[in-house]
Amino acid sequence: VVAAYVADVTTNDEKPVYMSYTSAANSIGMICGPALGGLLSHYGFAVPCYVSGALSLLNLLFAIPFLKESRWVQAHDVGA
Repeated sequence: VVAAYVADVTTNDEKPVYMSYTSAANSIGMICGPALGGLLSHYGFAVPCYVSGALSLLNLLFAIPFLKESRWVQAHDVGA
């Protein structure tokens, strides 16, 4: 979903830069996520699950007001 959004909102010159940012963020998450989960599991098995859920909720609350429809013209095309 992120790659499609980046492809929609960037120009052809910007696309490689922002796609590499997306890939870097994904890689950092794959490295830091299990490490954070392992550290939090010392406080109980449910703690990493709650933290993961809280981070997902925070992401949703951030995305709703700040991310706009990337293909607004196509979504609201009156000729279609």
